[in-house]
Amino acid sequence: DLYVPSNEPNLSMKFTDWLRSGGGGTILAANNMRFYSAQSSTAFSQSTAMYITGSGVYSSPITMTGDLGGAPSGMRHIQITVEIKVPSGTQMGTYTSDFGIRTQ
Repeated sequence: DLYVPSNEPNLSMKFTDWLRSGGGGTILAANNMRFYSAQSSTAFSQSTAMYITGSGVYSSPITMTGDLGGAPSGMRHIQITVEIKVPSGTQMGTYTSDFGIRTQ
C-alpha cells in the first residue's frame, strides 16, 4: 500500500535488473516484470498489466482513479501488485532489484 497525490493520476514504475547476491546471475527486468492496481482504470488486473520494458526505464503511465480510503488530505491510498517471471534456467539464489515510482 502507498499514498500518491490525488491530483497526479498518472503513475509509472521502473525497476533495475535483478542481480544475484554474490554474483553469477541476472534476471532482466525487461519483459519479465509487470504491475497493476485495482485502483487503476487502465491496468487493473493481470490481463491489463503494464510491462516493464527496460532496466531503470520508467514504464508508460497507468491511470489511477480509485482510492482505498484513509489517506491524508490531497492523497490517494492505492495498492500495486508487481509480478516477475523467473526465466527457465535461472540460477537459484537471492536476487535484488531497485525500483522507483513516479506520478504526474
